[in-house]
Amino acid sequence: MATESRPASPFESLVAIVASAAAAVGATLALFHSFLEGLVPPIEGAQLSIGMVSFGTMVVLLALSLLIRKRLSSTRQRWLAVLALALLAAAFWAFFTYRDVVRTYVFAYPAELPVSQQTRYICGELHAMGEKRSQGMSIAEAVKMFGGPQLVVGRELLWEESAQQAMTGRLERWYMFLSMLLTTALFVVAIAVWRALPGKAHAAPAKKPSPGAPSPPTEGQP
Repeated sequence: MATESRPASPFESLVAIVASAAAAVGATLALFHSFLEGLVPPIEGAQLSIGMVSFGTMVVLLALSLLIRKRLSSTRQRWLAVLALALLAAAFWAFFTYRDVVRTYVFAYPAELPVSQQTRYICGELHAMGEKRSQGMSIAEAVKMFGGPQLVVGRELLWEESAQQAMTGRLERWYMFLSMLLTTALFVVAIAVWRALPGKAHAAPAKKPSPGAPSPPTEGQP
């Protein structure tokens, strides 16, 4: 005879959700330290920013766990799966959009040196004269022709310093938004998959006696 799956206890559910939140934060940090390392903007304290965002996101996810750690109906499980797919789609959109911004406004200098010997810089929107001066060249080539990053920024030869500061803030906000979105998406996907596993979210339904069948004997009845 097939045995019925034991429903998860409230403690087991809470432990699984806490573990999912911690794993989502750890996975996001690992992504930005591996193949997404090129998307980390060259900003002092960038890793501190993502650390704070990841910690704040984990606190929010643990607060949300109070709502989703209880047993979910089939309808709510489907909505959770839809939310997971929507968050994944939003994460992909944010990734490609942010990647294009990084490719446009972050340059490696000097361009002729190996990657390990290059330094990454952020440029601002080119002003009118900067567009003329850099016509037909990459940003790194134009910066080298005019004496290097310090001289270009100090004399505002290609872009204004305020434009560079504005772009730095924009990149940092995108970076924090993407890390939070990735963490949330990973967490919701993990919970949706966990809730879909058999025997985790639902107890086996009780069998109803058929009409006319004798009722089971009560305690003390022969």
